[in-house]
Amino acid sequence: HTLAVIERDIGEVAAARRHFEAAIAAVPEGSEIHEASLCVLVRVAAAEGGAAAEQAAAEQALARLPDPADVRDARVRCLLFERGRALEDLGLLRAAQASLTTLQAGLTGPQDGIERAEITIVLGRVLGALGELVAAAAELERALAALPPDSVVSADAMLELGEVALADGRFADAVAWSSQALAIYAPLVEPEHAPLARARFALARARTGEATRATPEARALAEQALAALRAGGRTSEAEAVAAWLAGRG
Repeated sequence: HTLAVIERDIGEVAAARRHFEAAIAAVPEGSEIHEASLCVLVRVAAAEGGAAAEQAAAEQALARLPDPADVRDARVRCLLFERGRALEDLGLLRAAQASLTTLQAGLTGPQDGIERAEITIVLGRVLGALGELVAAAAELERALAALPPDSVVSADAMLELGEVALADGRFADAVAWSSQALAIYAPLVEPEHAPLARARFALARARTGEATRATPEARALAEQALAALRAGGRTSEAEAVAAWLAGRG
C-alpha cells in the first residue's frame, strides 16, 4: 500500500494500481489497509481515465458505504479526501472544493484537529488555484494555528501560504513563509521530498519577484529544487522549474 501511494504521487499510475490491487487481495476485507486502498484507487482512476473514470470509481467506493454517508466513518472521510485530491488533480476545482468543504464541516470534535487541519491545507491550495487568495490565506492560517509548531504538516501550510503570497505579488511575505517552511523541512525529510523542493522553488521565485534575472542565490535554490524533483520522478514539476530557470538567465 505504501509503495503504491508513492507510485501514485510520482505518476507511475499502472504500477500504483497493480500494487494497490495486490494490497487489497493480501489483507482481510474491511481491514484498514483494504479500505484505504479502495478509496485511494479513486485518484488512480482519475489519473488513468479522467473525470468519467474518477466518477465511476467514486460511485463504486460509495456503494460499499452506509447510506447516508457519515463523515464520522473513517471510510467516508478517506473517500471524500481522496475524491477532493483527485478532482484537484483533474483541475475540477469547484468540485474539489465541494468535497473538501463537506469533509471539513463534518470534523468538529476536539480529536479531529490535526486531520481537519490537513484537509484545510488542501482546501486552501484549491482556493488559491481558483484565484480566491483572501479565502485561501484565511483557510491556511486557520490550519496553521491548529498544528504543532515546527512539524512537517505546519511546514505544508506555510508552503501554501507562500504560494498564495506569490500569487498576490506579496514577495516579502512569500519569502518569509517559504523560508520558514524550508527551515522546518530541511532537517526532517529526505532530500527528494517533493514539498522541500517546492519550498526551495517558491523561495527562489519570491526572492526574484518581478525581476527578469534571478540572483545567484535564487538560481541555486531553483537548481536544487530541479535536481530533487528529477530524482523523485516528478517530471512535470521539474519541467516547470527548468522553464523558470531558462527564462531568468
